[in-house]
Amino acid sequence: MAEYKCPACGAALKWNSDEQKMKCDYCDNTYDIPTLEEFAQEEAEKPVENYAWTPYQNSGEVSGMKTYICQSCGGAITTEEDSAATSCPYCDSPVVLADNVSGLLKPDLIIPFQKSKEDAQEALRNFCKGKPLLPPTFVSEHRIQEIKGIYVPFWLYDCDAAGKMRFDATKVKKWSTDDFDYTKTEHYMVIREGNAFFDDVPVNGCGQMESRYMEAIEPFDVTKGVEFQQAYLSGYLADKYNIDSQVAQPRANERIKAGMEQLLRNTVKGYDTVTTQNSSVRLQTGEIRYAMLPVWILSTNYRGKIYKFAMNAQTGRFVGELPVSWKKFWGIFAIITAAVTAIGTVLQMIL
Repeated sequence: MAEYKCPACGAALKWNSDEQKMKCDYCDNTYDIPTLEEFAQEEAEKPVENYAWTPYQNSGEVSGMKTYICQSCGGAITTEEDSAATSCPYCDSPVVLADNVSGLLKPDLIIPFQKSKEDAQEALRNFCKGKPLLPPTFVSEHRIQEIKGIYVPFWLYDCDAAGKMRFDATKVKKWSTDDFDYTKTEHYMVIREGNAFFDDVPVNGCGQMESRYMEAIEPFDVTKGVEFQQAYLSGYLADKYNIDSQVAQPRANERIKAGMEQLLRNTVKGYDTVTTQNSSVRLQTGEIRYAMLPVWILSTNYRGKIYKFAMNAQTGRFVGELPVSWKKFWGIFAIITAAVTAIGTVLQMIL
């Protein structure tokens, strides 16, 4: 004999002849049998994830370029043959050793630099302004001049996605009488299904540039991307990817799933609480493109730790990390402590 559990509290349900429904003696909720059967079926159904990407096809290499390998962090920086790099843009090592290796993979598209070096330098100065705990020697004008423009490798993922989510939602009603306060909580099983197209979901292909920086300066407007011409590299550095499209796919899957879940979650309205019970996403098609996106970066080695700054060279969005001068911190702390002590002394004298 089938035994039904209360979706709200989990207790065993009993048939109530007055209600002509299954009723819970603990939370007083009632359910008709078709609803309970649908709930049981949804509970038993296991979410199925499917991410099927079409393998990326190499589009060839760029000729007439020279690649340098940083022996400190392993970064592979490509420049024009007649240029000379003096420091690694990722780890600030003073020398980038000339070690010619295979050429640069030709991208499917490139976004040319829109923000100048002066724009990046000014953004860095503004970022450091008003930071009383910043060590005075951390970002000197000389260091600001070292900011570098680099084309960072990205994988762009296009796909049609189908998603399904199940939520536990509640509506809470409260009322009072002369003797008692009442709270009634109604539970609902909410199911949402939908399809969406995800266009150019970016994933960083450079292991030396942390993804948290690259994702923080998004978005890039890929619709402004153009067909690759080697002239766009003139005066800038370009990185070779060391995270291939297959290794980057899990991050693309995460971002697409999160986007699909947010779209479905936004359709659940009119409830007091909404809790996700399960979700699944399937990619119906998937294509991958390789792109070079413009970034201004500066890495500063301060007391053995690398601090990085990055600016989206298309939009100007800027992020960075700053150290704390503990000497300044304790100096400010001492001033505040002295001021509080002085105020306390004055108050005692007044009282």
